Amino acid sequence: MKALVSKRYNINVSVGQCRNAKKLALSEVEGSLKEHYAKLWDYAAEIRRANPGSHVEVFLEPQPDNTVVFDRFYVSFKGVVDGWLDGCRKVIGVDGCFLKGVCRGELLSAVGRDANNNIYPLAWAVVNVENKRTWKWFLDNLMEDIGGGNGHGITILSDGHKPTPAPTTTCPSHSTPDSSTAGPSHVKKAPVKKVLVKKGHMKRSPMKKVLVKKGHMKRSPMKKVPLNDVGRVRKFSERITEIRIQKNVKVKDGTGCSQDKPITLE
Repeated sequence: MKALVSKRYNINVSVGQCRNAKKLALSEVEGSLKEHYAKLWDYAAEIRRANPGSHVEVFLEPQPDNTVVFDRFYVSFKGVVDGWLDGCRKVIGVDGCFLKGVCRGELLSAVGRDANNNIYPLAWAVVNVENKRTWKWFLDNLMEDIGGGNGHGITILSDGHKPTPAPTTTCPSHSTPDSSTAGPSHVKKAPVKKVLVKKGHMKRSPMKKVLVKKGHMKRSPMKKVPLNDVGRVRKFSERITEIRIQKNVKVKDGTGCSQDKPITLE
């Protein structure tokens, strides 16, 4: 917009001036946000007229100065709910996100999965803050629309679920025929790293060498052998050498024939 004004009118304007001009033009054409919120009742009435059976709720919060402000808004279309009941699996995902525009708040939504595994929107709501009260109100309205009652037969997924626990194996020394009744003390974590190293997916890191090289660890001193033990080992090796010589050396006798004769070393 800044480049267009400079090219067409030969005027240099700032980014802030362009933003204010655009805001003024939109307010003249579309109206202000206060006027939009004042038309929420008309929007709800139009949804009920154009889509009979749809569920729309608008809640306001009174203020001390005898004025009312927006609190929360819920919409669920009848045709969308009927389509989910007729052709979608009974799995619903719920989530919320921030509204970062001029009017802040939280957008709560519920979606399903159709036969092609695509996202199927079910209902949505706008609230001031995301807490247990607003989520309970949203889910109560959703269960009422889809006829879920207390939720029997319906799976609801959210990012608030706890992660899947790590795989565990039963300790062989404590294994029993009925391992399902084993207590927590009879279960220990699977040695994942040892399995990967054994299968060749990982290499053992020479941590000890690195720590010794960097000075974090000291090399263990070699065990000193007593002098008496050294003498015994030396005598034993000499005796073994004598035995080998006696078995393998051949000498000639007076007839000129060679024969085996042990030689004793003095």
